[in-house]
Amino acid sequence: MLKHLIGPSKPSLVKADIVSALLEFRQNDQQALQAIEAFLRLQMDPEVQTATLKVLGKQHVVAPALDDFVIRSLADPNKNIKIAAIYVVHALPSEVSRQAQPKLTNMPTDPSEDPEVRS
Repeated sequence: MLKHLIGPSKPSLVKADIVSALLEFRQNDQQALQAIEAFLRLQMDPEVQTATLKVLGKQHVVAPALDDFVIRSLADPNKNIKIAAIYVVHALPSEVSRQAQPKLTNMPTDPSEDPEVRS
């Protein structure tokens, strides 16, 4: 699974599923976490990024690179990614919520944000 996750093919929904499996069954495995971190640094299409965010929200694994991915996603121009990131922030430990608070505080009143993101 690790080889497929960080292999040369572009990020896909299958890879988001691999992230889910690795976080569920190997969350204490440093090699698996490193592979996930490498995957999260890749450019993803919105559907894959949204699916990956949802996986992170369900697994509740504490790792700085995973938290950074969620917080970076709050600034993504795609509204679906932002909405998924907002939900995930609230599902993760309070430290992530504290880090995200400045972005979350401004979203509801920022006229440049999509109305769905603001609500």
